[in-house]
Amino acid sequence: MRPDWRLEMAFRATCPYCGATYAEIPESRLGAEAKCGRCARQFRAQPMTTEATAAALEAQERKLRFARVAAMVHDQDLIRRVPEEVLRKALALPLAIIGREVVVAMDNPSDETRCELLRRHLGPIRPLLALPQEINAALDEAFHPDPAA
Repeated sequence: MRPDWRLEMAFRATCPYCGATYAEIPESRLGAEAKCGRCARQFRAQPMTTEATAAALEAQERKLRFARVAAMVHDQDLIRRVPEEVLRKALALPLAIIGREVVVAMDNPSDETRCELLRRHLGPIRPLLALPQEINAALDEAFHPDPAA
């Protein structure tokens, strides 16, 4: 009789706040909240998809920071400071306040028109590049939460 082996893939995950890399995140822990050993912030353990890897490389080439919005624990109060229509039009998501600036994930941080629209609602911003589908999913979660969850 052979033993019942449970094979589980391990993924490489990165803290979306400070960039610390964790090489062995078991598949069963993906989506679960974790605490970064370096910066002590909470995040959701997510693997880097091909699309996310490509976006991170694009951000590096453009000398921008890349945010894994799907891996972050979102501040719902900060997000709701800006009307949903404005955030959807700008395809942006406020992430955190650092000093006097609001860190904002955007699909195109180089678009000065969208940055100015956000500045009118938030004041000084620090834009980061993010995947549009992750921004939309976070906006859905903030403005239209699943009542079953």
